[in-house]
Amino acid sequence: MLIPVTLLLIIAFANETKIPQNYEIRQGDLWYYFFFTIVIILPQYVVDIFLLHILEVVHGYKCYDYLTYCDYRV
Repeated sequence: MLIPVTLLLIIAFANETKIPQNYEIRQGDLWYYFFFTIVIILPQYVVDIFLLHILEVVHGYKCYDYLTYCDYRV
């Protein structure tokens, strides 16, 4: 969730940081990167959940149980 915020800061302070100029990124392309990061958030969560399930089924790692236990400990 931090990447869209970082991209907004890079867009806002492009002249001060010179990051787009140093990497030869056009200002319009930064907006495409920003919208892509917004669009990809939900599919990334779905893929993460799917891979967590695969780890548990195929390898027997109880990742979800471990994470809920960690949340319980805190």
